[in-house]
Amino acid sequence: MFASEALGLSHIIEAYKRVPPAAVPNVNKVPRTEIPAEGSTGEQLQHWFVQYCQEHRSDERLMTYRILDQCSKERLRDQVQTALDQTQQAKQTKKIKVQLSVLFVFDPRATWTWLSLPPDERTMLEGQLKALIFPRRRNTVGIRHRLAQHGKLDTEETCEAILRATGGWPYLPDVLFCRWGTQHNPGPTAETIEKEFQDKNSKLGQQFRHCLGLGGSDSAQRVLEFIRDQQPVVIKHVTPKAIGGEPTLSSSECWPAIEYLQRTGCVDLHKDEFCAEPIAAYFLSRD
Repeated sequence: MFASEALGLSHIIEAYKRVPPAAVPNVNKVPRTEIPAEGSTGEQLQHWFVQYCQEHRSDERLMTYRILDQCSKERLRDQVQTALDQTQQAKQTKKIKVQLSVLFVFDPRATWTWLSLPPDERTMLEGQLKALIFPRRRNTVGIRHRLAQHGKLDTEETCEAILRATGGWPYLPDVLFCRWGTQHNPGPTAETIEKEFQDKNSKLGQQFRHCLGLGGSDSAQRVLEFIRDQQPVVIKHVTPKAIGGEPTLSSSECWPAIEYLQRTGCVDLHKDEFCAEPIAAYFLSRD
């Protein structure tokens, strides 16, 4: 899974702990364990998985997880490969036969490092995964559901106002819900946030820019600005030559940047055309 704080990274593990695994009785008894930070190399991780499966050999299903942040692409690749190997081995071992699940949550730094792997190697690894997940921004349906949960006014007009103010980024409705307190109508609070966002350097603006996690990638910023200025842009037209600027981006910089922007929710692809998410494009642009 690839996510930023803007996309609700801090909520993902709690949600993972609550999701019932399919076709397993006594769901609440399924162990869900965070992989220790010490197992950062492939060899260390393999040793931990073997020991963990032995300790839980009486369990039918094991669920593990780790949030991945900044590390070398070699170490990142080795961790994913080791997890793939161990999930297969857990099924095939006669003495210890369990269904082992591993959730790796890539934060923006790890996402960028992962996309820096040679394309063939990365595609091969991703092809072996059970699922490749990118959390999406909320639409009015998701916003209405959240409002209803809190017993707040959930008219179409209110949902549209919140979507306009937050872009559907999960981090921003959290801010909104904290601010409106006991008010039944969240519309005025949404308008306040929208006004705050007119100043890039507002406290909320700086917090949101940090949550997007794009600050360290010049190539991703340049690609995002190009898509924002030219949108909608056909996929094949997003090229280093079209983007321009100095120094000229290489293909090995351009294509990972496009994929990165998609996986972190900063651009949307519809019918082979890219559009930039307006709030992210505004806060991440350098002009």
